[in-house]
Formats: sequence, structure tokens, C-alpha cells
Amino acid sequence: MLRGRTVRWVAAAAGASLLFLAGFLLRPGTAAQSFTPPQLSVGQRADLAANILVKVPITITCAPRSPDTLLTASVTLEQAVTGNRIAHGQTGLSNNSMSTAGGGAFPSGVACDNVPHSFAVDVLADTSGAAFSDGPSIVTATVTVCTLQGFSQSDCQTTTVGPRVLTQVSKNS
Repeated sequence: MLRGRTVRWVAAAAGASLLFLAGFLLRPGTAAQSFTPPQLSVGQRADLAANILVKVPITITCAPRSPDTLLTASVTLEQAVTGNRIAHGQTGLSNNSMSTAGGGAFPSGVACDNVPHSFAVDVLADTSGAAFSDGPSIVTATVTVCTLQGFSQSDCQTTTVGPRVLTQVSKNS
């Protein structure tokens, strides 16, 4: 008799546990959502200022997410310069002041809203290396979009363009 009661109790406890787990997993707002990866393009030409700053044109398009979105981007630039040296620089952007993208904030108005946002990313030459000069260079750009829920990230998607040739880096007039 005790054995039958124990089996029923274990079965009831297991059933209650499954119901609790199902309720937790299926609660509103937690269903997995499918987002399209962000779109990213890099222009063919970039402006050079004072041989240390290159303004790399990029365009980002991403779908809205909820409840909050973390948007980050990074751009790396490398260029062969005189004396068999490589000038290089990297910068990062984020829409979240707590992010470690290591750079700065996106220009005002850049958001995941299904609208293309075009702007120039400032890439400074690394002070331990050579200065940039007129001519072609290699660029790699990456954009990542994540859904934020409290302090955690989920549903992150990344798009990378490059390495590819920027056909011309030239001093702006």
C-alpha cells in the first residue's frame, strides 16, 4: 500500500514539476524570436585627415527588437605605407554606454528600425605604428545586434564585411 502511494506521490510531483517548467518556458515574452541578421555595407572611398584619421563610410540596417537592443560595430583599417610598414587602426561604436565596444557612440538617430543608416566611422591610426597615407587600404567592418533582457544578451546576430579593399583613402580638401 505504501509503495502505491509513493508511486502516485512521485508521479504527481513529476507532473507538477513539468507543469511548472512548461509554464516558465511558455510565459509571455519569452518565446524565441527569429531576427534577420543586420545588413552592413562599406563605401569604396574614405577621407583622410592629418594622416592619422580616416573617415570610413558605412551603412547599417537592422530590424527592431524588444524589449531593448544592443547595437555594436567595429571597423579595422590597415594600409601598406613606405618603408615596408603597416599603418593600422581600429574603432568601435555602441548604442549602450555600458558596452565594451571601445570607441564611442553611434551618431544620433542610428537605431534598429529597418531603415538604412549611413555615416562615417572615424578610425585613428595606432600611435605605435605608421601614419595612414593616400592610396588603397584594407577594411574589415563588423556589426552585432543583440536583444537585451535585463543584464543579459540573447538572440545576437553578427554580420562582417571584409577584409576587402577600400579603393582610395585620400586627403579631403
